[in-house]
Amino acid sequence: MRALCTFVVAAFITFSTSGCATIIKGYEDSVRLNNGSDSVRVFDSVGREIPVTKIVKNKAAVIYTTREIKLRSNQEHTLTIQHQGTEKKVTVYPRIGLGWLALDLVCGGLPSLYDAYTGNWNNFAPIDVSPNR
Repeated sequence: MRALCTFVVAAFITFSTSGCATIIKGYEDSVRLNNGSDSVRVFDSVGREIPVTKIVKNKAAVIYTTREIKLRSNQEHTLTIQHQGTEKKVTVYPRIGLGWLALDLVCGGLPSLYDAYTGNWNNFAPIDVSPNR
């Protein structure tokens, strides 16, 4: 019984002093690339290539294929997207994930200060990589 109480107290302290988004999501956010094929390549502002992950989902006998990249969620990013022989620059801005804010408030409010400071509760809108947009 004493071990269980110790565990509960330790878990409470951990969740009440660390942000929920930091514990569950971490420092990066997955950003979906809409209308992207296997040939899409993404580079950051200094020219480093960002790995593109192919995600295959099977829903109701229909296979959906999406592509995602991971970006640090505490800052804006200027990306260069190469797709189907064209190149375009896109700037993505972080926005507050209201779900993380609500979860932080449910956990006592203090976690929201940590997530706000680190920017871990931010997320990004999907990026359209089609060449004509």
